[in-house]
Amino acid sequence: MGRRVVALGAAAVVLAGALPASAVPSGGALPPPITLSVGIAGDFDVPADALGVALNITVTNPTGPGFVTVYPCGAPPATSNVNYVADQTVPNFVISALSPDGSVCIDTSVTTDVVVDLAGYLPARSAMKFLPAPARFLDTRLGLGSPTAPVPGGSVRAVAVGGHLGVPVDAAAVVVNLTAVNPTGPGYLSAYPCGALPSTSTVNARVGAAVPNLDVSALDATGQLCVYASSTMDVVGDVTAYLPAGSGGLTTLASPARLVDTRLGTGGPQHRSVPRRDSCPSPARP
Repeated sequence: MGRRVVALGAAAVVLAGALPASAVPSGGALPPPITLSVGIAGDFDVPADALGVALNITVTNPTGPGFVTVYPCGAPPATSNVNYVADQTVPNFVISALSPDGSVCIDTSVTTDVVVDLAGYLPARSAMKFLPAPARFLDTRLGLGSPTAPVPGGSVRAVAVGGHLGVPVDAAAVVVNLTAVNPTGPGYLSAYPCGALPSTSTVNARVGAAVPNLDVSALDATGQLCVYASSTMDVVGDVTAYLPAGSGGLTTLASPARLVDTRLGTGGPQHRSVPRRDSCPSPARP
């Protein structure tokens, strides 16, 4: 099996498991995985009937390239949340449904330490609707939801999300994990409801790495999500949940908007942010 560290006390239980044959990581690692079952609901101030949780998942000290998948325990989905290579420390934010027993499962494809930080939960009355398991709606490497070709630099690819995989065609917004893979140069991805291209970024890509990020995005009137790539790269997208049309609790803007950019003096002075002397140190945190 492998080493594991779960920052949720003694709630973790190690299970044996195997990814489905159809699983395709964002970055290119191979099964078999190591599975952690982490009990959350009913502890850590999370109600026993919570629908889901917001987690920051950090991989540290991996022994080789691989990926992590977070999901409500059951059949492992063919998706990924964090991609890594040997000796990296890589985080990503995850919103996941809980299993009926209040747990989440975490699969890692190679031996690694895993740190899980709990940020919040979705109460039983939440308007958000989780899919039975995360589902892949886009993979330009395989022609899933898109032509089998990288997104050319400076271009947009529209992807139908509403009306597919259990997401209603009139869904107001979706929770997706977007991964930039095999970029030809440094660049970024921007996800948004199809229309005018926003001046924002969702994922910042770098050569030789598969970089993911969680995003909550509105869909356009036809249920499509647009993805802009500033440099040529493959794109992988997994959907976890959606907000039904007319639901309360979260109102999405017509397009993402940038509030602060200290490089340009947008929303603040034009200088680099530096840590305050009285800021709380966290020497043990990756």
